[in-house]
Amino acid sequence: MRQKSFCIFTTETLPTLAGDGRNAFLWARIFVEKGFDVQLISLNPNGKLLPVEVIDSVKIKRILYYTRNKFAKLIYRLRLLNHLFFVNKKVWVVYGAMPGHLLILFIGRILRKKVVFRSTLWGFDNASELVTNFKRVKRYVYRKSSVYWALNSAFVTDWKLNVNSKMPIYLSSQGVDIERFSINEEKSALRKKLGLPEDTVIVLMVGHLIERKGFPWVFEWLSEVNGSFVLVHLGNFEAADWDMVSAQNAAMLLNRQKGEAVLSNRLILMGGNISAVEEVYKASDIFLLASENEGYPPNSVNEAMAAGLPIVSKNIVGASDYIQNNDNGFLFETKKEFIGCLSRLVNDEKLRLKMGQMSLSKTILYNSIQSVTDEFIRYLTIKGALSE
Repeated sequence: MRQKSFCIFTTETLPTLAGDGRNAFLWARIFVEKGFDVQLISLNPNGKLLPVEVIDSVKIKRILYYTRNKFAKLIYRLRLLNHLFFVNKKVWVVYGAMPGHLLILFIGRILRKKVVFRSTLWGFDNASELVTNFKRVKRYVYRKSSVYWALNSAFVTDWKLNVNSKMPIYLSSQGVDIERFSINEEKSALRKKLGLPEDTVIVLMVGHLIERKGFPWVFEWLSEVNGSFVLVHLGNFEAADWDMVSAQNAAMLLNRQKGEAVLSNRLILMGGNISAVEEVYKASDIFLLASENEGYPPNSVNEAMAAGLPIVSKNIVGASDYIQNNDNGFLFETKKEFIGCLSRLVNDEKLRLKMGQMSLSKTILYNSIQSVTDEFIRYLTIKGALSE
């Protein structure tokens, strides 16, 4: 019997902090553990990373991609085309509108692969955005996918309206490794280890310090929240040149300066080079997501729920599929709602613990990476994508 195989295509993966890239690696690692033959293909921005690497038994191939040169981007697509003919994996999973994704989808079908396409960010690669121009050509290519993977119900509706209402659609979050967050250390001990204050509420935000994530306006709103708290930010505020978000370094510097001016010693910037990310989550009390748009739920929300944190999230597309008001957190739209719900949580430990337990319970039931990947494999098998 031939070994079942996957190839996952994603714009970035480790060592980047980009959520989609980290999740793509997690899925690849889980598939390897389940006995699949797996390869992960991503970009090599400006040639700063190793072209071939194996991390935790996951084989990573990075294709050279120069971010500031249009001619070089054309050359990248020629390189990509050449690589595609040598990808011998049966199932191709494409994470979003990465450069050359239409080429991957089209060649995949020519080579008789089972191609799964997954949107990653609402407002960027949901169906209505994907077909804004050259609609007939693009719809033809997207319809060649074997399965569309939707993270939330809004992606499903948008795909049916704008691409194909009849093709198989797999609805599921991307999952989270719950075991990572099974930490027995007391919160006070974790805070001491991490150098975080032990006697105040910690509100945690995770992600690049960029406008899409709600910076810098969220600093102003936080300054009006009632109660004693500090904001801990985990993520890039100055990215290395191999990281594609480095193009926003100047804007991130301005956002950092704004946050320091507004919140002063109530802002703790931990950066992105933290090895024990799960310890930061477990040391925190509340998770805050102020993003203007996401592929909901983003990794950060999944991880926060696995850590047993209540979620305060902007009520963006897809959020209500996973966050229910007064259950595992709060959804806000206005400044008044933001200040009200966050002030309430900052000042009510019992409520924080109750909502945090609901977050963890929902994650165990619906969002474990083991159960999510098992269900994905079952779904593809039923649809014939993994049949011998």
